[in-house]
Amino acid sequence: MSGVVTFEHPTLILGKQNAISGSVFDGMLDDTTCTDRNNAELELIMRVYFYDAFDDPAITTKDPADPKKGLAKDHDGVEFNATPWEPAKLAAWTRKAVATAQKFWHGKFWLETPSTYTGLDFTINKRTYRPNVWCRFDLTATDTLAGAHFKIAVANISGPKDPTWGFQYRSNMLLYDVQDPINTKKHEVGHLLGLDHPGGNCNNAACYNSADDDVMGGGKGILPRHALPWQKAIGMITSTNKDDWKVHQSKVFPKKV
Repeated sequence: MSGVVTFEHPTLILGKQNAISGSVFDGMLDDTTCTDRNNAELELIMRVYFYDAFDDPAITTKDPADPKKGLAKDHDGVEFNATPWEPAKLAAWTRKAVATAQKFWHGKFWLETPSTYTGLDFTINKRTYRPNVWCRFDLTATDTLAGAHFKIAVANISGPKDPTWGFQYRSNMLLYDVQDPINTKKHEVGHLLGLDHPGGNCNNAACYNSADDDVMGGGKGILPRHALPWQKAIGMITSTNKDDWKVHQSKVFPKKV
């Protein structure tokens, strides 16, 4: 390889918009960045359209007597009092959510190039080097649905219809709320990337349990297993086994071969 390779995974934009499995993104592998000290770069690019859940009748039932009041269902179907977003406040919430998730997932992994793969090798001063791959992430909020990979509703809730349920609105990867903590945003974007809970693609309490501090469980940490979306992408681009690309969480430099 020499230059930049772009790709879509899978090839259909919005193809999994309503799925629970995620793993829809564009990407770019760039080896023009390579030197004896710098690696190739693999960037996953995800575009998300955030919209007001109050305008979605599948989520919110509006009060016939007051069009600015309604009940918004969470992931479990529990109803919470809701009002429409002010556009400027939704835009501000979106910017903060995107920045939080972008910072968390971007640039945290390096994939060590397998000894059997020579497609990224380059030569400087008659010396051949084998670069590794730095994993980047570009998360962008779009102004319209056109070209977005995911469509995500955001509920502007103020409390549960029935206070005995408690106050927490249960979000998912396609449904957020104004009170989502920072960790929830990181967790749900992990699902958009295609990551499961530590116990698999399920939602009972056991699925969240992990001996590690795992953001995809009940923790806050990022782990080597979270590099799976980038491993899948590099395997697809290079026609290699994704598992042959060893994950590092600190920089590994190109090696002489």
